[in-house]
Amino acid sequence: MPREPQGQAKFRREVFQANKQHDDTNRIFLVCYLCNCRIDPATEKWDADHVTPRFFGGQKGMPVCKSCHKEKTDKEDIPAIARAKRLSDKHFGIKRKQGWPQRKFARREEAAE
Repeated sequence: MPREPQGQAKFRREVFQANKQHDDTNRIFLVCYLCNCRIDPATEKWDADHVTPRFFGGQKGMPVCKSCHKEKTDKEDIPAIARAKRLSDKHFGIKRKQGWPQRKFARREEAAE
């Protein structure tokens, strides 16, 4: 479910506005909701993460540092979405092919002259 760039920017802006904090020197910072590290949005890369994946209707977004976001996506979101798709296919009677597809045609051997 890729999102159009304009929608991504809007979601990221909404997350920034809802979660920005100010320190003693009045500088703006964000806090990663997974590891509670401090993120300086002017110098560090950060993502806006859906707490519940969009596939499951998640709307709430929170700031998260890039490394935590990749780890969460790989370990939690992708397997959960894949499982939900498998269960949906099973419900509708769709059977997926097992194993890797076999080659239909053998490679041509180059004629050596």
